[in-house]
Amino acid sequence: MDTRQVRQFRQVKLYGRGSPGGKGEGLIRVNECDLPGASKLPTHILATSFFNRYLDRGCDIVEAERSVFASIFHEMGDLPIGVRSSATNEAGMLDRRSAAVHAGEQVSFMLPNNHPDPDVRFRQFELAIRHIYDYFIRRRSGDEQEAMAVAVNPIPGVFDDTLTGPVYYPYISGVANSFFPHALKTQDASEGFARIAFGHGYATVLDDFPVISMATICNPIPLKLMQIGGGQRYFYSLDMTKNKELHGVELETMKKLHVRFANFHKIKLLGLQNQVVTIEELVQNNHFGFRTGLQKIMEGIAARITSHLLIRLPQRTTTSGVRGC
Repeated sequence: MDTRQVRQFRQVKLYGRGSPGGKGEGLIRVNECDLPGASKLPTHILATSFFNRYLDRGCDIVEAERSVFASIFHEMGDLPIGVRSSATNEAGMLDRRSAAVHAGEQVSFMLPNNHPDPDVRFRQFELAIRHIYDYFIRRRSGDEQEAMAVAVNPIPGVFDDTLTGPVYYPYISGVANSFFPHALKTQDASEGFARIAFGHGYATVLDDFPVISMATICNPIPLKLMQIGGGQRYFYSLDMTKNKELHGVELETMKKLHVRFANFHKIKLLGLQNQVVTIEELVQNNHFGFRTGLQKIMEGIAARITSHLLIRLPQRTTTSGVRGC
């Protein structure tokens, strides 16, 4: 039976037949790379065959598929979970045709996974998968042949009991690109650039408040010249009280906070001045080997992937995905 088929790619498990989608393909690729000092997230991917059956059954999930969901859910343990869309029209596919390439157009959900009742936690997990499928179906044109896979990861981060309630967030997240298209004559475009944020990576893609741009990665411009508004004043975190329902609205489990609500003694290790996160310790002073570690990660991936690449950075020493640019 198709639901029982599992293909293993080091830390990635692909369930069912069909495609892993663009994001899933990137996760498989990055797991084939030698990245010293970087841990790779264990990943479970529901191939597009699960979506096709969901569509054929009129948006219904049967017990055979639910048992696969349950096995993935139990392997996640009690860490927060990222349930992420991986459409076949996202960048990074190996068998691309002439169709347009897209990324970041579908919904994904971050789940606290901390309710005392495991049935409630699993129900929220299943709802996340359903909402990803349903959102994609609503946005597809009538003759479109693209399909949806789903990637499931534990979310790296730390728990923090703030004055606004319990939250969970990574110290560092963001995106890093192997090529910097806006390099000045004094810069090397092949050294790439990164957008780095304290807290969850939504901050680097929504662009609703300033985060740190690091251009270039090997020889970054002094941050005093790069910062807009002096640094980062807000951050995104996972609201650990949003652990029951899921209505299908992206960011509904997230909370946007001022950095003053974060743990001062921990974030000052990143670089902190006047309640503004500067990340200067990581970039300028290479604290924890952050800058050189990121450089090694990019070089390790580039050795296996010839095209320009972009990776997501959920935490200081962890990579969660790679896709072609």
